Amino acid sequence: MSALVLARCEGVRPETGDVKVITLRVEGAHAHFLDTVLPGGHVAVRYPDGTGQLQQRLYSVTRVEEPNLFEIAVRRASYNGVSDRLHSDVREGVIIPLAITDAPRARLLLAETGRMLGVAPGKSILEILDDYGVPLRSGCRSGICGGCRIRIVGGECRVEADSSLNNAERANGYALACCVFPISGDVVIAVGAALRA
Repeated sequence: MSALVLARCEGVRPETGDVKVITLRVEGAHAHFLDTVLPGGHVAVRYPDGTGQLQQRLYSVTRVEEPNLFEIAVRRASYNGVSDRLHSDVREGVIIPLAITDAPRARLLLAETGRMLGVAPGKSILEILDDYGVPLRSGCRSGICGGCRIRIVGGECRVEADSSLNNAERANGYALACCVFPISGDVVIAVGAALRA
């Protein structure tokens, strides 16, 4: 079982439709846990479902205001699950247990140089390369221009749709860095001269 940290609800506000944004403050958590709470990342909430059975569900971190103060988005699902309970039960002052998981972390390996880069959850390869000062031509940053072309040599990634590459290019491992998000393990990519090798 995962270790737990306790978060206090600092506020709840409706967003759109069936979505509520819950502001949580964590006190006394290890820096390891707080380092994983990043916008676009996830936290594991342990909370009972409608039958009272304790469940663990991942929720997206939408904003981090301080290292220990962040927001998650919860959509009502209408099947008496954890999200429905959070939607109806949580208000200011309620304590919510968060699981500290040892989920596999991804690393980005540049095939050309052998350089290994750490990966923040939820960031695209283009954002990661920018963070480390690795130059890569880019224009639109949204999968349209095709400027940030890379080749995925190995590893587990989530690839979002783009409008620049054809199916044959995708089948050969080509992708746009702005549309690729490392998931776990070592993600090996080719850029620059290594892209043509």
